[in-house]
Amino acid sequence: MSSSAPTIRGVKARAVDVPISRPVKNAFGVIRSAPLVLIDVATDQGITGHSYIFGYARLTLKPLVQLIGEIGSDLSGKTIAPFDLMALMDAKFRLLGWQGLVGMAVSGLDMAFWDALGQATGQPLATLLGGSPRPIRAYDSYGAVDPAADEKDLLRSLDQGFRGIKIKGGDGDLANDERVVKAVRGLIGPDIALMLDFNQSLDPLEASRRIDRLAAYDLHWIEEPVAAENLEGHAKVRGTSPISIQSGENWWFPRGFAEAIAAGASDFIMPDLMKVGGVTGWLRVAGQAEAASIPMSSHLFAEASAHMLAVTPTAHWLDRDRRRDRYRARTRPWPFLGRTRGREIPPGLNRGAGSHSQATSASNDREHPALSPHFPRRLFPGRAQSLLPRKSAAPADCAGTSRDAGDQKSAGRPAAAPCQLRALEPSAAHTIDRSSLPGRRAFRSSRRHRKHPKPRTP
Repeated sequence: MSSSAPTIRGVKARAVDVPISRPVKNAFGVIRSAPLVLIDVATDQGITGHSYIFGYARLTLKPLVQLIGEIGSDLSGKTIAPFDLMALMDAKFRLLGWQGLVGMAVSGLDMAFWDALGQATGQPLATLLGGSPRPIRAYDSYGAVDPAADEKDLLRSLDQGFRGIKIKGGDGDLANDERVVKAVRGLIGPDIALMLDFNQSLDPLEASRRIDRLAAYDLHWIEEPVAAENLEGHAKVRGTSPISIQSGENWWFPRGFAEAIAAGASDFIMPDLMKVGGVTGWLRVAGQAEAASIPMSSHLFAEASAHMLAVTPTAHWLDRDRRRDRYRARTRPWPFLGRTRGREIPPGLNRGAGSHSQATSASNDREHPALSPHFPRRLFPGRAQSLLPRKSAAPADCAGTSRDAGDQKSAGRPAAAPCQLRALEPSAAHTIDRSSLPGRRAFRSSRRHRKHPKPRTP
């Protein structure tokens, strides 16, 4: 443990397109893979801070990698003091604005800065921020579902202890939304929180019409019923809605949340670490939420969000996204220590990948300490085996808490403890005996990647 803050020696970013076992359907299409940018911030103390961001589409990966590299070059030699670095980046991009790729790059760098500080001090992020690692209530997040075809998965979520289920709507008409919501409510019972996400797909009038019809099914919240930037529309829908309105994953940085809160846009808020300004931005929004008495949940990035909610006064729900198949509800001592495997972007979109210090030397199946191995047993079925031995995979860390303080309903089925995410102390970090790991399958090359050699199977 060092007594002084580390100094930035260099920043590297590389792109991977991660296959997902269950495509996520929403009102605008289907997400079939996760385009990620992996970020490494090297320091003078030999510590490397790690983070990742989600690019939404492959076409964003190359400019994100270049942008992060350029910003990192400007910050080389600076002490890792995240609030000071955020001020520098704010001044640099004030005229351009935070929205879009710039905001994503800045947020990703901020998360890596805090990861480096956690390693330098030997503390979990929650402890570093002045709090304590603790269980956080989590809901299981799905895309648009077919209640009949997805019944097994939905019931498995309940068996795992999740006390909330989120599904997506707006991919059809009101009749379809009502059919799905009614069926899922009947399947999961009255004691499980059911959330519906419209992904900004409606106008205020249509949103109000659908909400009125769906109110009979005891929805916990309606998420992003209208365009995220339409704060007046949000407030209009909220004013007549019998269901609480949730929003915030597409509001940018603390200023965006200040404007939304002032407009009365939602009952609940849910920042996305990649758009709110990373850890530094989240802390500022948490103060706004406390002052306004607004419950605050997370969106994506569960590894780090578990730590952030642990120090958020109005912590509400942690988002467990189905893109992370068979999620294991634990974190490393620091938010981003762990490994994942993904299909590499071809050269040109993979600048800075080189020989990563944590890369697998036996093949091109490179690893990055960005995503915890405690999440999936099989992250990419058909492409790679789990990093955890099947018999030793830890179960979800669950403890009994109610859906809400005011809920007195009973589900009419044996109650499983609600799944919660706990940030582990350094002494409790999971140790992997690599001699016991299952063998890896070779990746199947797509036509686009045939010019690149397939990884060998060890």
